Amino acid sequence: MLDVNWKLSINLSIFKYIPIVKFYIDKISMTFGMTSDFVRNQTISDELNANWKKHAPTLLDYGDLPKRQRDDVSSKIRDFYLGNKSVNMESLYELVDLFSDTSFNFGFEETAHLFANASVPLYLYLYNHHGEFGVNQGYFRVSLKLPLCLDGLISTLVQVVKKNVFKMEEKHWGVCHADEMAMFFKMHQLLSVIDPSHPEYSFSKEMVRQWVHFAKTGYEDIQLDPFYNY
Repeated sequence: MLDVNWKLSINLSIFKYIPIVKFYIDKISMTFGMTSDFVRNQTISDELNANWKKHAPTLLDYGDLPKRQRDDVSSKIRDFYLGNKSVNMESLYELVDLFSDTSFNFGFEETAHLFANASVPLYLYLYNHHGEFGVNQGYFRVSLKLPLCLDGLISTLVQVVKKNVFKMEEKHWGVCHADEMAMFFKMHQLLSVIDPSHPEYSFSKEMVRQWVHFAKTGYEDIQLDPFYNY
Protein backbone atom coordinates (compact mmCIF):
# COMPACT_ATOMS: atom_id res chain seq x y z
CA MET A 1 0.00 0.00 0.00
CA LEU A 2 3.00 2.29 0.35
CA ASP A 3 4.72 3.86 -2.63
CA VAL A 4 8.13 3.98 -0.89
CA ASN A 5 10.20 1.56 1.19
CA TRP A 6 7.89 0.50 4.02
CA LYS A 7 10.70 0.22 6.58
CA LEU A 8 11.50 3.88 5.97
CA SER A 9 7.87 4.91 5.66
CA ILE A 10 7.03 4.07 9.27
CA ASN A 11 9.30 6.92 10.30
CA LEU A 12 7.17 9.44 8.39
CA SER A 13 5.35 11.84 10.69
CA ILE A 14 1.88 10.61 9.60
CA PHE A 15 2.51 7.22 11.20
CA LYS A 16 3.13 8.82 14.58
CA TYR A 17 -0.58 9.63 14.81
CA ILE A 18 -2.15 6.47 13.39
CA PRO A 19 -2.80 3.75 15.98
CA ILE A 20 -2.19 0.25 14.63
CA VAL A 21 -3.58 -3.02 15.91
CA LYS A 22 -1.86 -6.31 15.06
CA PHE A 23 -3.17 -9.65 16.18
CA TYR A 24 -1.68 -13.09 16.26
CA ILE A 25 -3.74 -16.27 15.89
CA ASP A 26 -2.62 -19.11 18.16
CA LYS A 27 -2.36 -21.98 15.63
CA ILE A 28 -2.46 -19.85 12.50
CA SER A 29 -0.87 -22.33 10.07
CA MET A 30 -3.18 -25.20 11.04
CA THR A 31 -5.64 -24.91 8.19
CA PHE A 32 -6.52 -26.72 4.99
CA GLY A 33 -3.95 -26.23 2.27
CA MET A 34 -1.20 -25.99 4.87
CA THR A 35 -0.10 -28.05 7.88
CA SER A 36 -3.32 -30.01 8.23
CA ASP A 37 -2.99 -31.36 4.69
CA PHE A 38 0.58 -32.45 5.32
CA VAL A 39 -0.44 -34.83 8.09
CA ARG A 40 -3.79 -36.04 6.74
CA ASN A 41 -2.63 -36.83 3.21
CA GLN A 42 -0.52 -39.99 3.41
CA THR A 43 1.11 -39.35 0.04
CA ILE A 44 2.31 -35.91 1.15
CA SER A 45 3.45 -37.20 4.56
CA ASP A 46 5.45 -40.05 2.99
CA GLU A 47 7.06 -37.70 0.47
CA LEU A 48 8.09 -35.18 3.14
CA ASN A 49 9.50 -37.91 5.35
CA ALA A 50 11.49 -39.44 2.51
CA ASN A 51 12.67 -36.21 0.87
CA TRP A 52 12.61 -33.52 3.55
CA LYS A 53 15.78 -31.79 2.33
CA LYS A 54 14.33 -31.59 -1.18
CA HIS A 55 11.00 -30.00 -0.26
CA ALA A 56 11.77 -27.95 2.88
CA PRO A 57 13.64 -25.14 1.03
CA THR A 58 10.61 -24.58 -1.23
CA LEU A 59 8.04 -24.82 1.56
CA LEU A 60 10.03 -22.55 3.87
CA ASP A 61 11.37 -20.14 1.24
CA TYR A 62 15.14 -20.55 1.35
CA GLY A 63 15.57 -22.26 -2.01
CA ASP A 64 18.01 -19.57 -3.17
CA LEU A 65 20.73 -20.80 -0.81
CA PRO A 66 23.58 -23.02 -2.12
CA LYS A 67 22.67 -26.72 -1.94
CA ARG A 68 25.04 -27.61 0.90
CA GLN A 69 23.71 -24.73 2.97
CA ARG A 70 20.10 -25.65 2.09
CA ASP A 71 20.66 -29.20 3.31
CA ASP A 72 22.25 -27.96 6.53
CA VAL A 73 19.41 -25.53 7.22
CA SER A 74 16.83 -28.22 6.45
CA SER A 75 18.43 -30.63 8.92
CA LYS A 76 18.64 -28.02 11.66
CA ILE A 77 15.01 -26.99 11.18
CA ARG A 78 13.79 -30.57 11.32
CA ASP A 79 15.86 -31.34 14.41
CA PHE A 80 14.66 -28.20 16.19
CA TYR A 81 10.94 -28.58 15.50
CA LEU A 82 10.38 -32.31 14.96
CA GLY A 83 13.25 -33.99 16.80
CA ASN A 84 12.86 -37.72 16.20
CA LYS A 85 9.23 -37.46 15.03
CA SER A 86 8.04 -38.11 11.49
CA VAL A 87 5.58 -35.97 9.55
CA ASN A 88 2.23 -37.41 10.65
CA MET A 89 -0.68 -36.71 13.01
CA GLU A 90 1.55 -37.22 16.04
CA SER A 91 3.68 -34.26 14.97
CA LEU A 92 0.75 -32.02 13.99
CA TYR A 93 1.40 -29.29 16.55
CA GLU A 94 5.17 -29.31 16.02
CA LEU A 95 4.53 -28.73 12.31
CA VAL A 96 2.02 -26.02 13.16
CA ASP A 97 4.69 -24.22 15.19
CA LEU A 98 7.18 -24.58 12.33
CA PHE A 99 4.97 -23.19 9.57
CA SER A 100 3.40 -20.57 11.84
CA ASP A 101 6.86 -19.24 12.75
CA THR A 102 8.16 -19.13 9.20
CA SER A 103 5.02 -17.95 7.38
CA PHE A 104 3.50 -15.61 9.95
CA ASN A 105 5.18 -15.13 13.32
CA PHE A 106 8.59 -13.93 12.16
CA GLY A 107 7.06 -11.15 10.06
CA PHE A 108 4.62 -10.32 12.87
CA GLU A 109 7.42 -9.87 15.40
CA GLU A 110 9.69 -8.00 12.99
CA THR A 111 7.09 -5.40 12.04
CA ALA A 112 5.92 -5.04 15.65
CA HIS A 113 9.48 -4.11 16.70
CA LEU A 114 9.83 -1.70 13.78
CA PHE A 115 6.61 0.11 14.64
CA ALA A 116 7.41 0.16 18.35
CA ASN A 117 10.93 1.50 17.78
CA ALA A 118 9.45 4.25 15.60
CA SER A 119 7.08 5.20 18.47
CA VAL A 120 4.01 4.32 16.42
CA PRO A 121 0.94 3.71 18.66
CA LEU A 122 0.82 -0.07 18.54
CA TYR A 123 -1.57 -2.59 20.10
CA LEU A 124 -1.05 -6.35 19.98
CA TYR A 125 -3.40 -9.15 20.89
CA LEU A 126 -3.60 -12.91 20.72
CA TYR A 127 -6.72 -14.51 19.24
CA ASN A 128 -7.20 -17.87 20.92
CA HIS A 129 -10.98 -18.25 21.10
CA HIS A 130 -11.91 -21.94 20.94
CA GLY A 131 -15.15 -21.35 19.13
CA GLU A 132 -17.65 -23.85 17.86
CA PHE A 133 -17.34 -22.71 14.25
CA GLY A 134 -13.56 -22.87 13.82
CA VAL A 135 -12.22 -23.78 10.39
CA ASN A 136 -10.38 -26.81 11.71
CA GLN A 137 -13.41 -28.12 13.55
CA GLY A 138 -15.04 -28.76 10.19
CA TYR A 139 -11.84 -29.91 8.48
CA PHE A 140 -10.97 -32.57 11.03
CA ARG A 141 -14.53 -33.89 11.11
CA VAL A 142 -14.54 -34.93 7.47
CA SER A 143 -13.10 -38.28 6.40
CA LEU A 144 -11.61 -37.03 3.09
CA LYS A 145 -12.90 -40.26 1.55
CA LEU A 146 -16.14 -38.88 0.08
CA PRO A 147 -17.04 -35.91 -2.13
CA LEU A 148 -16.44 -32.86 0.05
CA CYS A 149 -20.05 -31.63 0.19
CA LEU A 150 -21.37 -35.07 1.14
CA ASP A 151 -18.49 -35.62 3.52
CA GLY A 152 -19.17 -32.30 5.24
CA LEU A 153 -22.91 -32.93 5.51
CA ILE A 154 -22.51 -36.38 7.03
CA SER A 155 -19.77 -35.33 9.45
CA THR A 156 -21.81 -32.31 10.60
CA LEU A 157 -24.89 -34.45 11.23
CA VAL A 158 -22.79 -36.94 13.18
CA GLN A 159 -21.37 -34.13 15.30
CA VAL A 160 -24.86 -32.72 15.98
CA VAL A 161 -26.03 -36.14 17.19
CA LYS A 162 -22.93 -36.57 19.38
CA LYS A 163 -23.41 -33.15 20.95
CA ASN A 164 -27.17 -33.05 21.43
CA VAL A 165 -28.05 -36.71 21.95
CA PHE A 166 -25.00 -38.22 23.61
CA LYS A 167 -23.69 -34.98 25.18
CA MET A 168 -20.21 -35.68 23.87
CA GLU A 169 -17.66 -32.85 23.87
CA GLU A 170 -15.80 -32.35 20.61
CA LYS A 171 -12.03 -31.99 20.66
CA HIS A 172 -10.94 -28.48 19.73
CA TRP A 173 -8.04 -28.75 17.32
CA GLY A 174 -6.81 -25.19 17.67
CA VAL A 175 -7.50 -21.67 16.47
CA CYS A 176 -6.26 -21.21 12.92
CA HIS A 177 -6.09 -18.80 10.00
CA ALA A 178 -9.46 -17.12 9.26
CA ASP A 179 -11.20 -18.39 12.42
CA GLU A 180 -11.95 -14.83 13.49
CA MET A 181 -13.82 -14.00 10.27
CA ALA A 182 -17.04 -15.63 11.49
CA MET A 183 -16.93 -13.33 14.52
CA PHE A 184 -16.80 -10.16 12.40
CA PHE A 185 -18.79 -10.84 9.25
CA LYS A 186 -21.92 -12.58 8.09
CA MET A 187 -20.78 -15.91 6.73
CA HIS A 188 -22.73 -18.86 5.35
CA GLN A 189 -26.41 -18.84 6.25
CA LEU A 190 -25.95 -21.85 8.54
CA LEU A 191 -23.36 -19.94 10.57
CA SER A 192 -25.34 -16.71 10.64
CA VAL A 193 -28.47 -18.05 12.31
CA ILE A 194 -27.26 -18.10 15.91
CA ASP A 195 -29.52 -17.57 18.88
CA PRO A 196 -28.55 -14.52 20.99
CA SER A 197 -28.19 -16.84 23.98
CA HIS A 198 -25.39 -18.78 22.24
CA PRO A 199 -21.90 -18.00 23.67
CA GLU A 200 -20.58 -17.30 20.16
CA TYR A 201 -23.16 -14.54 19.72
CA SER A 202 -22.04 -12.55 22.76
CA PHE A 203 -18.37 -13.09 21.92
CA SER A 204 -18.93 -11.84 18.36
CA LYS A 205 -20.76 -8.74 19.58
CA GLU A 206 -17.92 -7.94 21.97
CA MET A 207 -15.24 -8.31 19.29
CA VAL A 208 -17.15 -6.06 16.88
CA ARG A 209 -17.64 -3.50 19.66
CA GLN A 210 -13.93 -3.41 20.45
CA TRP A 211 -12.87 -3.06 16.82
CA VAL A 212 -15.38 -0.28 16.19
CA HIS A 213 -14.15 1.49 19.32
CA PHE A 214 -10.56 1.16 18.13
CA ALA A 215 -11.43 2.55 14.69
CA LYS A 216 -13.04 5.56 16.35
CA THR A 217 -10.63 6.26 19.20
CA GLY A 218 -7.53 4.06 18.92
CA TYR A 219 -8.43 2.23 22.15
CA GLU A 220 -8.68 5.44 24.11
CA ASP A 221 -10.63 4.75 27.34
CA ILE A 222 -12.00 1.45 26.08
CA GLN A 223 -14.03 -0.41 28.69
CA LEU A 224 -13.29 -4.14 28.49
CA ASP A 225 -15.57 -6.77 29.89
CA PRO A 226 -13.43 -8.71 32.44
CA PHE A 227 -14.40 -11.95 30.68
CA TYR A 228 -12.62 -10.83 27.51
CA ASN A 229 -9.79 -8.83 29.09
CA TYR A 230 -6.96 -11.38 28.97
